[in-house]
Amino acid sequence: MSRYLVIPLALCLGALVSAPARANAAPQPAQAATIIEAPNESVQLLDPSIEAAGMGGASSAVFWQEDPNDHANPALVGFHHGLRYSFGQTKLYEGLIEGVQLRTHRVLAGAWGIGVAMSGKPDKVGRVRLSYPEQTFIDEFGNPLAPMEPHQDVRTVAVGVSVIDLVSNIMESMGGAPLTIQPRVSLAVGHAWKEVAIDMAPPEVLGGARVGKGENRDAGAVLRIAPMDQIGRDLDAPRRRAQYRLELVGAYSRLNYVDDERINYEDGHAEEMPDIRQYGASARLTMAFAPNDGTSWYRDWAAPAVFMALAWDYAYIHRSTVDPLVADIDYTTRIGSELSVFDVFFLRLGHVEDYVRDVEGTTYGAGVSLKYKNAIGVRGDWAHYPVQDVLDQPWNRYGVSVFVDPFHLKPED
Repeated sequence: MSRYLVIPLALCLGALVSAPARANAAPQPAQAATIIEAPNESVQLLDPSIEAAGMGGASSAVFWQEDPNDHANPALVGFHHGLRYSFGQTKLYEGLIEGVQLRTHRVLAGAWGIGVAMSGKPDKVGRVRLSYPEQTFIDEFGNPLAPMEPHQDVRTVAVGVSVIDLVSNIMESMGGAPLTIQPRVSLAVGHAWKEVAIDMAPPEVLGGARVGKGENRDAGAVLRIAPMDQIGRDLDAPRRRAQYRLELVGAYSRLNYVDDERINYEDGHAEEMPDIRQYGASARLTMAFAPNDGTSWYRDWAAPAVFMALAWDYAYIHRSTVDPLVADIDYTTRIGSELSVFDVFFLRLGHVEDYVRDVEGTTYGAGVSLKYKNAIGVRGDWAHYPVQDVLDQPWNRYGVSVFVDPFHLKPED
């Protein structure tokens, strides 16, 4: 099992203790010493995307989702339009350890082919936090310390640029014609600045061995090609017969690409940040319904189309020096599918083989998106995701988001 994976079973062994039961207890230095051994999930390996979770986690080449997964590939935010706030929650180990959860607050903004995603950067704008129940720790002399919530945070700001879309929009704004290749080809690149903060115990406990912070960076690229496109720029345009569009996508991303960055703890030791390299591919087939006169009442609320998509990801942890006998266990394969009906209802199915976190199984999920003229709306998503075999308690993940697109709020001519 990877050294980056630790399962929070030892939290049940008394390393985290409550003050009411032990406020008057005799000094117990041995118990305090076990806190450093209390294992926990690594927030760096937990994907915040609920939509991706339903598809086995495959998302590095999934450009069409309303909540682009910048934590898998920062280039994806280059395809985002409008302002969006997203909230997600996953209770990780119900029935085993109550109160362990992953919560996400994300803010996205995009226009003209430039997108920005924020999860804790700048300070207090969004958050991705893995938290444990509030605890009262005991120092090495048996004295209770102030209650705290052990947690790990990933704070990021990601910028993505869809190059062809940006150039085409600039040309159109200057009175020219948009690039003719724009509907058929997209190339996006992205970069993210990341900070990992770990606060699993007060500094007074074990000299700060559970308090650390580190910075790193992510980068990625996405190439989309539409070898067949009968639909064109406007999905809502009048049409007399069904029309189709096929899009093929390839992606690459590298998470924590700065080799010499570490998580530095207050007691002086350091922990390597996993250099995760991902390859992704996806295909999406869209069918626009006919006949469609472009004036039906539902066009303000839904798109007259269905799309079916497949996605695949392969990720592994790269190490400069590695035992060749165990090198092949630190990889993850994800495959997923999505069906969208009217751009309102979504069904997802996938499979994950994660040898980094020791997780394998089937995933599935669903979503509903309600929006008016693509200008304002709300959506909800749910996903069922497997966990380690020894736990036998799958995760149920929930998310909700609201958005507004100022460009679509303009009155029609």
